[in-house]
Amino acid sequence: MKKTLLAITLALGSLTAKTPLPVDSPFSPIYQKNKRNQEMLSYLSTPLSEMEYTNDSLLNRYIRKAKESYDEIPELAKFKLDPHSCSGYARRAAEKNFGKIYHWRDSWDLKYVDEVVERLDNKPYKTLDSLRDVGVLKPGMIIGAKYPGWKYSFENRGITKDAKGKFPEFPHTMLYVGKNKQGELTFHHQWGNRIEEATENDLKKYNVKPVLILNSYLEKDLASNESKDKIKTQG
Repeated sequence: MKKTLLAITLALGSLTAKTPLPVDSPFSPIYQKNKRNQEMLSYLSTPLSEMEYTNDSLLNRYIRKAKESYDEIPELAKFKLDPHSCSGYARRAAEKNFGKIYHWRDSWDLKYVDEVVERLDNKPYKTLDSLRDVGVLKPGMIIGAKYPGWKYSFENRGITKDAKGKFPEFPHTMLYVGKNKQGELTFHHQWGNRIEEATENDLKKYNVKPVLILNSYLEKDLASNESKDKIKTQG
């Protein structure tokens, strides 16, 4: 990510002025460009443990702006599905609202066929919020999650192995649809037989713990209804 940010900074280009200014003038385009480059170089050399304490850096200004922004939350898509069809719901809603096409698999097997963007730590909602602010988490991505008692429920239903013969890592998937005007991460999912919109605070009440972020390899242009493969080969 650091290399990408540096490349963006270096590509900003010099501003033009009718009357050339001294290079050392604060209003000089060259001075401003060099200042931005120095900010990014300073960021690149800052240890991760000290990132929060850097001054008014280019990255911090970007993150503050992202924190203040919100997304247009799409209308809750509804489909007639059997109970416990969380994966089927997330896939259908992702395609309808965002043009993303995920594989038709059980929730716990999607990680084997779709892109694993990021695995989450023991503070998943804080991590999701941070990843959203730096542009990693985007609306239309699917979140794999756990909830209390799910292993016991799976064993009772005879679900003990995933596609690779391992015990499933998580039971639930939900579609991330953006950050609302109140600053809450918002999700659409099927919970049992209910299709609902849930904020991060709603999910916390049920002790739902996000585990990983998934993204599709295939996207559809919603305007033309044409599919576009995002990668040439799929591992």
